[in-house]
Amino acid sequence: TRTNVESRLKRLAHLIANGVAKNDLEPESLDDMMRAAVELTDADIILLRKLYESQDALLLRTWQFPLQWDAEFRKVWATFVHSGSLDRQEHLNYRSSYCRLESVGLIQQIPDAGTIGVGQEAYALLMDGKKFYERLQEIAVK
Repeated sequence: TRTNVESRLKRLAHLIANGVAKNDLEPESLDDMMRAAVELTDADIILLRKLYESQDALLLRTWQFPLQWDAEFRKVWATFVHSGSLDRQEHLNYRSSYCRLESVGLIQQIPDAGTIGVGQEAYALLMDGKKFYERLQEIAVK
């Protein structure tokens, strides 16, 4: 489904207001969030929510060694894919959302995470993605 301009502008306005409330007005961070707010569709935000719910705990831990994170990520991703969180009939549609989310720096594709199938490529939530999603949730709660 297409996200209308009004929805995107409301998302943008809420993110800016929330940035002011959090006293987080660093130009680079705010610019990136504003760009994401207007470029992402509602479907992208739904996919980001699913990734956030699946991977938030990974970002809360301090990882001393990249291989530890990689091994844990692969377990989390396998659980996510096999949980049915992604409708198998919609896997082709997820590709567009993955691309948009990655283009604004919220997620990153992880090569060869052991999943096969179009739309099942592994994507890791990045700290900026976590922050952006949490800002949207703070807005939704208010």
